[in-house]
Amino acid sequence: MKKRIEGVTVYGIDIGKNTFHVVGLDSSGKPVLHSKFRRDRLLVHFANTPAALIGMESCPGSQWLARKLQTSGHTVKIIPAQFVKPYGALAGIGADHPITSKPGTAALCGNACS
Repeated sequence: MKKRIEGVTVYGIDIGKNTFHVVGLDSSGKPVLHSKFRRDRLLVHFANTPAALIGMESCPGSQWLARKLQTSGHTVKIIPAQFVKPYGALAGIGADHPITSKPGTAALCGNACS
């Protein structure tokens, strides 16, 4: 099992067929966790973490995963694809940009979560 990171208040999950990329942000919006999980290990990881906000792109598997994560006490936001920005596209954005000006959810989903 991966090391448990304290202080993560918001997670972003990139859903894949067999692997899931997870980014965890602290309350100031700073990334503190970058991990890759297999499907079976992802649910175990989130069952052992404190309740947090989780954002993920809408896709056929996101509804199933959202229900599983909600049973663990997490709040899940499913974001329409047109509002999801690739992580690489966010890398060059400065701190004064509207996407990064709000801590947490703004870095994950722009204005779709507001």
